[in-house]
Amino acid sequence: MHWGTRDGFSLVPAFGVGPPRQMKPIAALLFHVLMLAATFQPAMAANNPVASTYFQIRDVADPARQAMLCGSNINGVVHYVDELLQDPKAARHVEVGDPTEVAGLGTTIPFYYFVLYPTTPENPHADVKMFDHFSLPRMDGPADRPMIAPTKQPYPIIAFSHGFNVHPFYDLPNMVALASHGYVVICIFHGDGRFTRHPLQAETAKIRARSVAACVDDLVGDKSFAPYINPKTCGVFGISRGGNAAGRLLGACSYDQDRSCVDPRFIAAFGESPALAEFEPLEDLDFSSVTAPFFAIDGSEDQLPPIINRVLSTSKGPSVFVELAGQGHVPTDATKERVISTWALDFFDAYLYADQNARARLGSRNSVPGDIANVVKWRINMPETRKAQN
Repeated sequence: MHWGTRDGFSLVPAFGVGPPRQMKPIAALLFHVLMLAATFQPAMAANNPVASTYFQIRDVADPARQAMLCGSNINGVVHYVDELLQDPKAARHVEVGDPTEVAGLGTTIPFYYFVLYPTTPENPHADVKMFDHFSLPRMDGPADRPMIAPTKQPYPIIAFSHGFNVHPFYDLPNMVALASHGYVVICIFHGDGRFTRHPLQAETAKIRARSVAACVDDLVGDKSFAPYINPKTCGVFGISRGGNAAGRLLGACSYDQDRSCVDPRFIAAFGESPALAEFEPLEDLDFSSVTAPFFAIDGSEDQLPPIINRVLSTSKGPSVFVELAGQGHVPTDATKERVISTWALDFFDAYLYADQNARARLGSRNSVPGDIANVVKWRINMPETRKAQN
């Protein structure tokens, strides 16, 4: 173990980040004062009611429901989430090109999504139960215009890219929490199970990244949302394979050096258990051209932390890695809601809203309160911070 250093800043123990560098006595004293003085409180309480665009499920008891939510392809019979919708044409969706048909679904692939957005207290729509314990808040009807809360500055966009072969409802509470704090959140159904080729190959990973950009394109072109959103200030929250897509959108690439997925609108990425490679060094994503910030958080018992360390240490942008003690690849619901949501909110506030207090907290504190011990293992390229306020 040695001290991570980038651009003259040496903050917390790092693994494989750079050569050791001794801090000057004054800098070392300042560091310890910051660590002791920082108050580790959860993020500010939600201050906006949240609504969602239309996404009405037609039959919550359908025995093929899970196959549709996650996508499936059995003997050429493809299922996808559009089959579950009462009115698929009214739900938001895009077509993503696949001219070489790598995914085995033809030259275009449909991707459906819903949007969570800050709404007005007067919004009369009811929460709509999807199934089990999932509900979409104040869901718009199929012909309704979104009732977006007025804002002095446009809302940043956060695109959510879920893990492999699951769906966005698993992380609905965290996405609603982000929307309540002043973000327009795009929740995409990737339908990984539809792909006939191996779903973890680089080419299908690129399709996932392109689908995220296509959904942002679609929302930015919507006349109802356009006056309220900032099309040039986007973040991406990616889980597992979604973290891979997040890296590609920021400028990371595979061994083929194909940077066709880079999208300059995405200026920050948060990766929960981000799959930045397929467990082999030759398959690592190359972050050496990335200058945008990336925040990674993962369980100490997962197989990915060594890969995350290896890959993100080459980034030229601000990067943080937080370890969740005793957790695996899929954190508990309590950890997601109490720990991960706090880190994510501060991260996006710091880089999408340019909140200097949030940036100071990211640069100085070592953990947040929650159900599990969480520790900053390293920071690189983080701006120097001299105070942290909550």
